[in-house]
Amino acid sequence: MTMLRDEKSIIEDLRTNLKERYHFEGGRTLLRELLQNADDSGSEQVRIAVLPGWPEADHPLLRVPGLMVANDGRYDAASAQGIARLGGSIKATDTAAIGRFGMGQKTAFHVCDAFLVVSDGHDTEVPSLVVNPYIVIGKPGDACVEWEAAPTKRDRDLLLSSDLAGSARKMIQWYPFRSPTLKPKATTSGFLPHHYDRSLLDDASDPFWLSGIVALL
Repeated sequence: MTMLRDEKSIIEDLRTNLKERYHFEGGRTLLRELLQNADDSGSEQVRIAVLPGWPEADHPLLRVPGLMVANDGRYDAASAQGIARLGGSIKATDTAAIGRFGMGQKTAFHVCDAFLVVSDGHDTEVPSLVVNPYIVIGKPGDACVEWEAAPTKRDRDLLLSSDLAGSARKMIQWYPFRSPTLKPKATTSGFLPHHYDRSLLDDASDPFWLSGIVALL
């Protein structure tokens, strides 16, 4: 399953929103929104970690360091569609779901230019998702075109068998960090001109900070 194609303006719109509305705040905004998404889905367990990636993976987005987020909340085809829309809430009439898959998913583009979602153990099987906005302007030979390939079974197993994956029911998001070797096109560095600084997500390894955010949720 691939993301829904939108007009080419989606890239400029996202870039503008990242600069003017969805501030990074040293990674706190991203982590807070990802935890909010998990809470909205009814998760009882959320696991977050920065991992080195899997050099042996088939998909190029899995071969580099990134942020992995796993939760055991509800996840179905409608949830996947909400993520693919890059912010369109799938529960607009549900007051308990505050912007689910909205701001949090946009904020993720502070650290990456595309990301992967896989799931297992839910009532209905949902195909793996590649959220790749750059495909709308990709041309043969561009890296973003290679990113569009669905994760292979081997790639799914790498994510689902990770110690971080947790419970039997899981939805895993993988955000590969932007770097000079992971440009969507040779002519662009991605949504933002800077590369990712790992220290910006130090909060991900601070259990006291995460506990405080969860308590507030």
